[in-house]
Amino acid sequence: MDKGLFCGIDIGSVAVKLVLLTPEREVFKSYYRRSHGQSTQTLQEILNELRSDYPDLELHGIGTTGSGGRHVAQTLKCEFVNEIVALAKANGELLPEVNTIIEMGGEDSKLLLVRREQGAVSIEDFAMNALCAAGTGSFLDQQAGRLGVSIEDEFGELALKSERPPRIAGRCSVF
Repeated sequence: MDKGLFCGIDIGSVAVKLVLLTPEREVFKSYYRRSHGQSTQTLQEILNELRSDYPDLELHGIGTTGSGGRHVAQTLKCEFVNEIVALAKANGELLPEVNTIIEMGGEDSKLLLVRREQGAVSIEDFAMNALCAAGTGSFLDQQAGRLGVSIEDEFGELALKSERPPRIAGRCSVF
């Protein structure tokens, strides 16, 4: 095991995500765990697993993002990065050919248009959903549950098979 790893933590409203990267930016280990409203406890469980599985683990750096990332950054005394900035930077580093990012979070959805000039990534434009619960991953997760399908494994596949996709109105469909 390479001891000098980097750790990224995303504390979202639905799940806690953690990734360990090698200095070569290869994924060493990743976690995705639903938090059920207990993000701090969920992160602690993941960190305990890491300590148990890799007792000699050494980190070169830790960064956090997400709705609960600022609190975790203060606790761990590490850097917090705004979600939009984190998405743009990661995209620029890992997927330089991509210039459009769509991120569906538990509380909001984001669309980012990124531009590259002289090796630097900048955000050309971005938009977030307005005050509508239907534009969130949490809402879609609830609907997948009602249909009895997995949001991670089946929901998207079923949507892509639709022969007559519904029109989505500009208003909130929840209320």
